[in-house]
Amino acid sequence: DGKTGQLSGLVYDIVNEIGKTLNLKIDWVEETTFAAGTEGLKTSRYDMLCASLYMRPNLMTRVEYVQPYYYIPVYVVQRKGEQRFKTKASIDRPDIKIGSIDGTIPQLIATEDFKRAGLYSLPDSSPYAENMLSVTTHKADVTLIDPMIFYGFDKNNPGQLEINHDIPPLRVFANTLAVQKGEHDLETMISNAIRFMLNNNKIDPLISKYEPVPGTVFRVSAPYQQAGVTK
Repeated sequence: DGKTGQLSGLVYDIVNEIGKTLNLKIDWVEETTFAAGTEGLKTSRYDMLCASLYMRPNLMTRVEYVQPYYYIPVYVVQRKGEQRFKTKASIDRPDIKIGSIDGTIPQLIATEDFKRAGLYSLPDSSPYAENMLSVTTHKADVTLIDPMIFYGFDKNNPGQLEINHDIPPLRVFANTLAVQKGEHDLETMISNAIRFMLNNNKIDPLISKYEPVPGTVFRVSAPYQQAGVTK
């Protein structure tokens, strides 16, 4: 909250629940960008990146990811009423531009899956809202966004964009937190806390509290099967 300074949100609640589970005080020390966040970990400015991070290969050599707490798909997002895009091939054309941000997932997917399409790319410090605004202003034709980000934008800009459901999700990412590379003791402790929370229904109510549309977030499957009870 820009007026009060009060923090809130799904990851904020999950991290505080981790603190409660482990009897640790969570100290929210710094706001950072995704680009600078890993460097802050490396120099021990903080112990953990408490943002919802995609578990993606380009960071796997730089951080230790902890146990995922949900999974999220990435869809094509287009202007409301757009009729041109029914398949991935209909986007992968030189006359189509994909909105992206330098070094982020939209850019990664665009360069891997749509090699013939053009890019309208913003600096890595740009918020995702600007990426979607590039589609509403016709600077780009589509962008590639997860639905949690999309619905946040749609709440403030209703009826301008839509998820393209003709094209299946381009990726499904585990969402997680990250600690410094080599911090295996801390990673194990946080991962075990998250597993405890998943197994004891501490995370699903938090997801449901913030989920804009049921089914937006893919849940983590239980690692066990409950046997039938006989009398």
